[in-house]
Amino acid sequence: MTVPAASASESAKTIDSPWLISPRVDGFGILGGVFASYALLYAWMSDWISTFNLVLLWVFVFHGPHFAATLSRTLLDPTEYEMRGKILKRSWLWFLLGPIVVSLGMWVQELTGYRDMVLLFFFFASVWAFHHVIKQHFGFVALYRARSKVFDRGDLLFTRRYLIFSLWAPVIILITNTMWGLSIIPGMGVLANHLGDERVLILEWGDKLQTVLTWLFWAAQATYVGVQIGKLVRGKRVVLQELLLVLACVSLTWIIAMQVMAKAAAAGMDPNAASSVIPLEYAVLPLFIVYHNIQYHCLIWHYNRWKYHDTETPEKFGWATVVNKNLFTYFAFGLLYTIFSIGMESYGILPERGGFAGEVTAALIWGFSFQHYYLDGHIWHVGLDPNLRRVLRMG
Repeated sequence: MTVPAASASESAKTIDSPWLISPRVDGFGILGGVFASYALLYAWMSDWISTFNLVLLWVFVFHGPHFAATLSRTLLDPTEYEMRGKILKRSWLWFLLGPIVVSLGMWVQELTGYRDMVLLFFFFASVWAFHHVIKQHFGFVALYRARSKVFDRGDLLFTRRYLIFSLWAPVIILITNTMWGLSIIPGMGVLANHLGDERVLILEWGDKLQTVLTWLFWAAQATYVGVQIGKLVRGKRVVLQELLLVLACVSLTWIIAMQVMAKAAAAGMDPNAASSVIPLEYAVLPLFIVYHNIQYHCLIWHYNRWKYHDTETPEKFGWATVVNKNLFTYFAFGLLYTIFSIGMESYGILPERGGFAGEVTAALIWGFSFQHYYLDGHIWHVGLDPNLRRVLRMG
């Protein structure tokens, strides 16, 4: 199955452009969307928006709809089943992972008193969530290089490793230097109980790790800058859009981690700071992921419009054409999906966490995220998918 090409003049214009969509959309969305994250960070740090409202805004406006966007170009598109029907069907199996692991973990907790297996699942889910964000940032780097016809595998692998380290280092510092962060790591509770009053040593260890990772982080930045200068000296092409994207995501991650740590330290000195755990536990993911959500909406909205409407037979794409008719139907579908999926955690109607029903239900809801991560890992391989290259007009 192939997708009809766009008009010759439009395709040629897009193929020759270094921008994925257009200077305006790339500038304000894929690259400039980082300023939306900064705005939310400033509003949250200044207490202009509560953690509760921050999470609601993120879930219903950005995060849930970006899950729905993936389904709009996979499960709702009949032609996708011709190419990757097995993958689409297997994606539903991810809903089983959480309930199975957490049920076993709750059984172990009942026998031994330790809930580390339950913590392990939710820790794994959080790690996959953030690593998925890193993969998308690198994916955009690869797309911009493909658009600019810059193909240097060695340099691309270096950039991949640089991004993975530069985006994970601040997060590891944050996790190991806040009591909230340590509380989500499996085994830390057991260790703290054994240490007793010596538990402060855990934080001292985190402080030393912060020093090492900080030095390594800035060394990585200097190395990356040096590599770019070296390419210019040797007459090799440097992709401006890649540099702007790297600057945006790396600086954002570092600043968010440092600001959240500062707020945690301030809350720790407040004798009435019991509620301070709430911002750390629920605001970290929204602050990190909003930029990722905006990037994704920009790319997939234009992908869907190009595929489902720049064709003489849009009806063959079924519900995908209907959902992507205009921005209103696109976001209406996203909101409806969110209301009946991850949004359910916001209504206060689910079983309380801590008990068997609450933990298993929370694990089940992670299935919506896992399905998205799994599908997303199969639908954006430009080098392997000629239809994707055609729709994105990469020649």
